[in-house]
Amino acid sequence: MRLEESDPDCAQELYEQCIKGFGKLKEGYPYMLVVMNSYAVLRERRGKFVEASSLLDSYAELQLQHNGKDHENTITAFHNAAKMKVQMGKYAEACEYYKIAAEGLEMSYGLAHDETLLVFRHLRNVLNHLGHSEEAREVADKISQGEKSLRSGD
Repeated sequence: MRLEESDPDCAQELYEQCIKGFGKLKEGYPYMLVVMNSYAVLRERRGKFVEASSLLDSYAELQLQHNGKDHENTITAFHNAAKMKVQMGKYAEACEYYKIAAEGLEMSYGLAHDETLLVFRHLRNVLNHLGHSEEAREVADKISQGEKSLRSGD
């Protein structure tokens, strides 16, 4: 059992201490990123969505800065941050984050990939919600292209 589940108060205290301590390190960013993500998940589980969202935003930006747009951790970070934005009703911000995740996935895996298509579907839904019909149609065309390639094995 993870500490977040068995003793969330203790986990929160440890995460907060770690994050404060990382400011003193010059090369601690990989560990800091792990702690930031875990802390964000804990804050979300405790219903602290604004705090969790802020942590996920920072986490995603640091992943992008250190690992680049097409790195798996960066893609996951932006996807998770986008989902949080949708939960909070912040569709414009979610849209930008989904675009980053979709671009990274397309660069890494192409359109004919389940995860790529999933993120593009989320992006299309957010674009439709925002009333960006033309852009949503363009994304829908990419989804169709990816699904067609998946079925044909290309």
